[in-house]
Amino acid sequence: MPGPHFRRRAAGRFAVVFIVALEALLATSPFAAEALSVTDVVASATVSPSVFYPNGDGVRDTTTLTYRLATPATITVAIINYRGSAVRTLRPTITQAAGTYSLTWNGRTATGASVLNGGYRFLMTATKGTSTFRVYRSLVKARSQIFPWAPSVITVAIDPGHGGPDPGAVRPGLYEKTPNLDIALRLRAMLLGAGVNVVMTRTTDTKVNRSGTDWTGDGEVAYRDELASRIEVANRARADVFMVLHNNGTPPGVGGTETWYDSTRSFASQNLVLAKLVQGQMLSSLRSIDHTTAWSPKDRGIHAAPFYVLRSYAPPTYCPRPSLMPGILGESLAMGSSYERYLLKTATGTQAIADGYYEALARYFAQRAWGAGYGLLTAPPATLKEGTTSSALVRVTNRSPRTWAAGSMALTVGAVGAARFYDGSNSPGIQLASIPIDVALTPGKSTDVTVPFSAPAYAGFAGTAGRAILKFDLKAGPTRLASYGVVALQVPLTVTGQPAPSPTPTPTAAPTPTPTPTPAATPTPTPSPTPTATPG
Repeated sequence: MPGPHFRRRAAGRFAVVFIVALEALLATSPFAAEALSVTDVVASATVSPSVFYPNGDGVRDTTTLTYRLATPATITVAIINYRGSAVRTLRPTITQAAGTYSLTWNGRTATGASVLNGGYRFLMTATKGTSTFRVYRSLVKARSQIFPWAPSVITVAIDPGHGGPDPGAVRPGLYEKTPNLDIALRLRAMLLGAGVNVVMTRTTDTKVNRSGTDWTGDGEVAYRDELASRIEVANRARADVFMVLHNNGTPPGVGGTETWYDSTRSFASQNLVLAKLVQGQMLSSLRSIDHTTAWSPKDRGIHAAPFYVLRSYAPPTYCPRPSLMPGILGESLAMGSSYERYLLKTATGTQAIADGYYEALARYFAQRAWGAGYGLLTAPPATLKEGTTSSALVRVTNRSPRTWAAGSMALTVGAVGAARFYDGSNSPGIQLASIPIDVALTPGKSTDVTVPFSAPAYAGFAGTAGRAILKFDLKAGPTRLASYGVVALQVPLTVTGQPAPSPTPTPTAAPTPTPTPTPAATPTPTPSPTPTATPG
């Protein structure tokens, strides 16, 4: 019979098993508490207007966060800057019942000081029981809205020059890569606050080609591949513009602001429009921060040069995939000037530069000649036999500041030979179809277009083993929008040839049999004579 110690140990084990089983049962019970999601607590949170400018004119002087709690929760609301640092607490920690609430900010700190123009965020912290959620909503203090019809259809690519092991210009107490990145992050925050999409080549002090990819295909990984990797970021996002941000490594004592563009591109006219706007707005913004007689921004002008990140197509291995959209390279201040170096170390200086870029973009998108975007909703099959009929469904968005009249635009599709990654040329290829857009499109609006086409002949792509790229591009009369820097939509396609018909055999006459010859008799060997004795 088991002793008392054994019985106590057995009872203890039974209790543990029972508790574990009970916990498992409760966990699977329909009455068990489920983990909360953010929308279980904060059902909605919106900012209006997201672009505000408190100048006392009664228009967009303040911005308001409106939020709805789905359940009672403990709430804190603050304003933070582009780096996440606190600017002002708008609602100290408080428990609120379910319902709708709002908070308004006038662009000032708790002491009443006006904050710099720039990108900010409402940070709402909501706690319910043991769950805490953070809800961010972007806004921007700026004079201008960007593409107010629908800012979310616009994409801006930003390249902070240099980075990582490449410091850029080096002057006493400053590496160029540092203010380049700070200005880019400030500009990104402003654009996000305005509702614009942003892609960055880098967001920290690092090189861009961290994968060590041979982007140019010349068999080695060199500095040109670092530059090419920056182009890839802009092209793959099919960005509307490419903003390359630098500061000038001038000789000691030389200051000033200049903007560069490439005059050899098919969209050189748009490059120049953007460059003029950047130069003008940059000088205006810099003048606003310093009114001393000792310094004022110097206009070093607008210049054309084939910088690699902006240059034209140069196959096969120098620049096989150039930037496909309008762009500029800005030298906002000159590091040879000790005072301009000082400005590049201050929030006032770098924010003024970001503000200049932002205002230039606002004006560019309000006046550019062409702007469009594409979204592939239904792709054609990846492989088609030559001559086969297929189709694609493409969403077309008007990103220009003008209404497109019905029938004034047509969506075309052409085919070019396959290239490494994608095609960097401006060739429309073999034209396969052109479909008129039969509805009017106001700025920011979209329509879905079915594009039927027949697969091209295999012979045209035999050199690439049938591999091709379909290019979807808009045309307005004879004008191809890709030639104005509207990035075409590219879709890979493999074309196969029709099998060759089997030849019909031609009958031939039956051969006349050749008589078999009678074999000759085998000759009887002649016996060798018996030798006679040699005389002695």
